[in-house]
Amino acid sequence: MLRNTLQLSGIFLIFSFLSSNPVSVTGQITDHRGFPIPFAVVEHPHSGKWSVSDENGFFYLWGDFKNSDKLFISRIGYEPENFSLEGRTVVQILLNKHPVSIEPVLVEGKLTSPNVTSYTFVQQYSDKHSTHSHMDRIPGLQIRSYGSFSGNRSLSLNGGPGNHTKVLLDGVDLTSPQNGATDLSLIPLALVDQITTLPLPGVFFGSGAIDGILSMSSWPDETSVSLSGGSYGYRAADFGLEKSFGFWAYHIGAGKTEDTGNYPVKIGDNMVNRENNYFSQDWGKLQIRGIINKRISISAVTIMTDQHRGVAGSLDDLTPKTNKDDKLFLQSVSLGYALSEGYMKLQISHRKSNEIYDSPERSTYSKHHLLTDGAKFTLSTQSIPSLYFQSSSEWKKESINSTDAGIHKRNTISQAFRIIWSPIQKLSITPAIRLDHAKDFYSEATYDLKISVISLKGSEFSTEIGTNYQHPSFNDLYWNGNPELKPEYSDYRKVKWDHTFDQGNFLSVTYIDRKSRDLIQWIPDETGWVWQPFNLAKTRRQNVTIFGKAPLKVLPFSFQGHFTLLKTLDEEDLKPLPYTPDQIGNIGLHFKGKEIGWSIQLQYTGERRDNTDKLMDSFIRGSSSLSYRPPIYRNRFDVTLIVENLLEENIQTIPGYPEPGRTFKLSLGYTQL
Repeated sequence: MLRNTLQLSGIFLIFSFLSSNPVSVTGQITDHRGFPIPFAVVEHPHSGKWSVSDENGFFYLWGDFKNSDKLFISRIGYEPENFSLEGRTVVQILLNKHPVSIEPVLVEGKLTSPNVTSYTFVQQYSDKHSTHSHMDRIPGLQIRSYGSFSGNRSLSLNGGPGNHTKVLLDGVDLTSPQNGATDLSLIPLALVDQITTLPLPGVFFGSGAIDGILSMSSWPDETSVSLSGGSYGYRAADFGLEKSFGFWAYHIGAGKTEDTGNYPVKIGDNMVNRENNYFSQDWGKLQIRGIINKRISISAVTIMTDQHRGVAGSLDDLTPKTNKDDKLFLQSVSLGYALSEGYMKLQISHRKSNEIYDSPERSTYSKHHLLTDGAKFTLSTQSIPSLYFQSSSEWKKESINSTDAGIHKRNTISQAFRIIWSPIQKLSITPAIRLDHAKDFYSEATYDLKISVISLKGSEFSTEIGTNYQHPSFNDLYWNGNPELKPEYSDYRKVKWDHTFDQGNFLSVTYIDRKSRDLIQWIPDETGWVWQPFNLAKTRRQNVTIFGKAPLKVLPFSFQGHFTLLKTLDEEDLKPLPYTPDQIGNIGLHFKGKEIGWSIQLQYTGERRDNTDKLMDSFIRGSSSLSYRPPIYRNRFDVTLIVENLLEENIQTIPGYPEPGRTFKLSLGYTQL
């Protein structure tokens, strides 16, 4: 079947057109020294679509773009700009300040400046139905999955634990205060449109940003509908409605995903069906955004998800009757105010989740109610031409009401400062510091220092040192926990070389050396039945990551890939860290014609040991998609075939929890352009 699919893909490519009009544009707006320009209004006069650049100057527009179209960019304190797209889908736009007239300069490619280096991964149509393909394109990232579609999914970045990577959705922190991590299965695949890796330092994000920050943007403002079906009883449907009224717009989205999920696995010498993998998810989204005047913009978003799932258990401890229900509710209101030399932003956020776990096999029934409320005020201003000042003031309240961990709350106030000093155009020095205080829990100070140099040929070389921390979760403290636990600490050294070519093509090489101490480990008492957490572990993680994107000149493809070499050490037993692969790599070939789209992606995960020192086999996770997208009445229809686990590998990121074999999905979609 795989061979036939690839042959069919080749036939479609031969007869497809080799040029197309872009349907989305991603970009960054900066001044002539590379400083990002936030809260600039980006308009597409032809369609009436508009966007507002974020704090790092990034914007995203969806619409029916022609190669000859122009964007109109306006921002108080700067000269307006008419920018010609000329078929580009990734752009960097430079604005000139009032009233000085400077010839405009265009730098195309990856979105980078001396002060911001981020990578944005835009969802491909096939990503809406794949649990891995979107995030597999992120360098150094490993998804740790409990098997099926219904299993919890967490992130590991550069070999770190899941609670050391902070995940945001539309600016709302998804971290569960119960375990300090993010369960990606709570977020519908169709809801995530873009994932941006925000650069260190994590001083503006505090606890849990040790390894990095992933900022996800939800479904773009578009009117669309899709229906899908596939192997093992997979079914999904979603729709979105977008309306604009001048400089006000709203977007409503809703969807449902169901998966029977039972699939064959090998236990010993026998093939059996892994049962109790059912998964049902309902979700909805409402977003309202507007531009009040030249200075003020506002955005409000509400997201709700509701999951019902079976919990199959591991191969040596099956739980055919266990189930779990969880609900997630997110709200955020953001108000931005553009200054002539900077901006102010106020964001108020709310996260609520409810979980019920019922396991007759273990005679366990538990309920957990979690709340996180927060307010964050950010100020960025430029007092003199070479100095950029940023501050962040934050308040957060976390609470838990649990049958196992009890009733507790934690209030944290934080203050962060960052200065970007650019004494000459090609050099920037960025010191940053953050202070966190949680009464009766902890007071912490973290810092970061980064120095960046831009060469005459456009390469950037940077070096960075800093510290981070992770406070104990409510489970660590109170679920038969240890109220005397200290936060986990980490310090790192980072060196990076980055070069941008034209049309979004780039190459980067990064080295990170990270040492951590006081890591929390759960260990049994002398009976072996009671486990408690203690600050015990010391670790060191070193990684080298190569990441790049380039066109293949002999074929109408684009190539994107990354490779990470990891060396980890538990300084207590002098062994590599469990579940951490020695290598992670990804290569992808993508073709986008006028009506045909095709991609193939291979993710390699190297050998790693489990917590019993047993070596786990390496594997290659392959996925491919083939799309036919004919434009009808200026709108777009999509017919997409998705194949996952192409090579029928035995994939286990956590021992005892195998993922399904080769699966097929077919999706039909309509998008109004």
